[in-house]
Amino acid sequence: MTYNATEYAKSLRDLADWVEANPEIVIPDDSINVFAKDTKEEAAKVLRALMPCKKDYSGDIFTLSRVFGHVRLKFLFMRR
Repeated sequence: MTYNATEYAKSLRDLADWVEANPEIVIPDDSINVFAKDTKEEAAKVLRALMPCKKDYSGDIFTLSRVFGHVRLKFLFMRR
């Protein structure tokens, strides 16, 4: 499936509308995890776009994250 940033943003708004219209549904998590392309170039691009953000290293995984309201957006990269 391919789509552009505008289409993805619209999908997120549609999801937000659904969550708001169905308050009885349990919200599963407070974060969105993105398994990014494992390259230094991709990590640098995400870092620039996500600033200010938190960096974390845990074993073989490097993460960049930022909180938007009550939702954390987290990009995960495998360290090689």
